[in-house]
Amino acid sequence: MNIPGVSVVICTFNGADKLSETIRHIAQQQVPSHIPWEFIIVNNASTDDTVQVAQTEWNKYTTGHSLRIVHEPQPGLSYARRKGFETATFDYVLLCDDDNWLDAHYISTVYEIMLAHPNIGALGGCGTLVFEEDPPSWVRTFSIYAAGRQAAKSGPCNRFTVYGAGCVIRKSAYDKLLQAGYRSLLTDRLGKELSSGGDYELCLALVIAGYAIWYDERLTFQHFITRDRITREYYGKYLRESARCFEVLHPYKVICEWRSLTVKSFRFRMAKSLFYLLRIYIPVRIKKAFQIKGSPRYILLSLRAYSLSSMIRVYMNHWRTIIENYRHGKALQKRFSTAANWEFKTAKRTAPVSSVVK
Repeated sequence: MNIPGVSVVICTFNGADKLSETIRHIAQQQVPSHIPWEFIIVNNASTDDTVQVAQTEWNKYTTGHSLRIVHEPQPGLSYARRKGFETATFDYVLLCDDDNWLDAHYISTVYEIMLAHPNIGALGGCGTLVFEEDPPSWVRTFSIYAAGRQAAKSGPCNRFTVYGAGCVIRKSAYDKLLQAGYRSLLTDRLGKELSSGGDYELCLALVIAGYAIWYDERLTFQHFITRDRITREYYGKYLRESARCFEVLHPYKVICEWRSLTVKSFRFRMAKSLFYLLRIYIPVRIKKAFQIKGSPRYILLSLRAYSLSSMIRVYMNHWRTIIENYRHGKALQKRFSTAANWEFKTAKRTAPVSSVVK
């Protein structure tokens, strides 16, 4: 049974040094008494004192709600999120990162939106970056963090995805994905590895299943960025490791945009995408050659070139894997199409004619 309510889920790996402020913002949520909600922390194979810090911090506040801490020994954010969904009591699962500071009305606004729009599969908000120390200028220009507006206005998000920070997933929709054979092909963050894309993968799968992706500008939060995440070394590692997510995200997005596309036609679109990336990459490299080495402009162009080259290598070196992922997505699409047709035919057989034919 899917109970209307909000399950706040924090998945964390060695988050002891970040959780205190995040928990404080959750404890200070202003939630009307008629809205049911709960707080869950998924400890994802942490080796520090995450559990003790979390419990001690939560005990400082009088909220009328208990904190549940569950353990997921398999490293990887996707595994931790799966544990969160399994543990959640309520239908609206709010995925709050351990460095997200939610606005005081976040939970109540989530409840109102999700209750009013039952076709929403995923709902995203608007994050604002807060840095531990003032970052270099190129960090603000070339941001890799979950922040900013995700659509021109509140409502359906035409790009089919919202970032995972502060994201809300309808548990009943997630359960239907699992019943249809969906499995995450991405592990997302894995220990100290910076692989990513699991949030976008889930959003695209929900679109394939027929659900809507929404953005609402009232859902605001602050995203805290530590000093170790604003270095060129961190950026390079992130761009290199996260590029692999395009093996899954590209074929899934094509299915969302072109639902009737065949595998043969998809291969042609892959070739066009690769050509497009090369056409952008070459001018960036040329511009970089005319910049002063070490200048903000040089660093910015270097990062853009590295990002493009990482994606190009994925397309060239993992061509067959991308095609197999496309077949996997198409199989998921077919299962949902078949299920929808079956439900319609069943309704025609069992319901009065006046209720089916208008």
